[in-house]
Amino acid sequence: MSLGLFENRAKVNCFDGLIIQIEPTYLCRLKCVMCAHTYRQEVHGKIEPFMDFDLFVKIINQIVHFCKKYNVFVDTLQLFWYGEPFLHPKIVKLIEFAVCYNSKHRVFDKIRIDTEFSAATKPQIEHIFKICHYWNDQSLYFTFSLDALTPKTYNKIRRGGDFKRVMSNIHYLIRLKDKYMFASPIFNLQFIIHPLNYHETNDFIAYWKDILHSRRFHYPSDSISIKKLNTLKQDLTADELKARETHESTLRQLKFKPFSAEFGRLEIEGWDELFHHRVSLATERRPPCASLWKQPSFASNGDLTFCCKDEQLEFKLGNIKIQTLEEMWLGEYINKIRMQQLLGDFSWPTICSNCSNHPGLNITKDEIDNYIKRFEHSKIPLMGNRCKE
Repeated sequence: MSLGLFENRAKVNCFDGLIIQIEPTYLCRLKCVMCAHTYRQEVHGKIEPFMDFDLFVKIINQIVHFCKKYNVFVDTLQLFWYGEPFLHPKIVKLIEFAVCYNSKHRVFDKIRIDTEFSAATKPQIEHIFKICHYWNDQSLYFTFSLDALTPKTYNKIRRGGDFKRVMSNIHYLIRLKDKYMFASPIFNLQFIIHPLNYHETNDFIAYWKDILHSRRFHYPSDSISIKKLNTLKQDLTADELKARETHESTLRQLKFKPFSAEFGRLEIEGWDELFHHRVSLATERRPPCASLWKQPSFASNGDLTFCCKDEQLEFKLGNIKIQTLEEMWLGEYINKIRMQQLLGDFSWPTICSNCSNHPGLNITKDEIDNYIKRFEHSKIPLMGNRCKE
């Protein structure tokens, strides 16, 4: 999709396709088995739990300034990180600002919110539909973190959740799509295969496929996704390694295959990998992590980090309250890490040393070449130290 501000870009460069995380809150009521909330009382430590609206607006404006100046685009604005977005008391206001801004200026291809969805209220859902309808939005995208089809399985994985309320909210949203006859918000029904839920994979697909197929109006962008576990911890535990094995064996037994149809899509992560020869990871040279170029992550207090696994904000680049996105994302600290990884050295910082890289991001050889050329010709300035406290 070509974006309004950046339709005339001459070529793809190293920062194209940004996926920017802005965290409304790091709080969550659930203790999911795969999440940092199960082993930390305060995921980010003692910082402001809710992002201030004015700070949110400042970050959006900084993103747009950066993109215009460096002629790059944002693939996805993600309004989540470690927390449940609907616990933020002004989450609808944040969504409304992002949708309104995007409808006027076409800055982001997608505005995405991952949610377990039990904290949402029906008036909030209705308000969001009215926002999308009023602004003729085509960008808002919800991922519903379900991972189960029955309360028993759901409660084993998403401890403290309310399965009945989640299902009620999702079905209400689907009914509203029929009522408004409007594609946005687009939604994805997510199932992460795990030893506690793999036996429900086929039934999960069949149930939601039938729901999507039987709607009064069809929306091909709505989807079901079957995914593998990508832990936010650095080292895979024995349980998580078992989850990877379970994912592969479950895919081999699936009766369903990925599809795209007029009523929706079924996306199965890793399906193609099972039926094609792959070179062993042990023999491949580790690529630089695309997150260093592609995914700035803002915590609820405005701290910026380059890694979504940096839960304690140990490697933050600075804070948007006192520095610009440009100063931090093009600063000496992060450029040093980028160049180090391009040379094949992943020993520092420690968060990189035992990590297998971001699972959903890639940076191409052309983009890397573009970065090196910019770096060598000082078009990417070394704009300061690691962090101003």
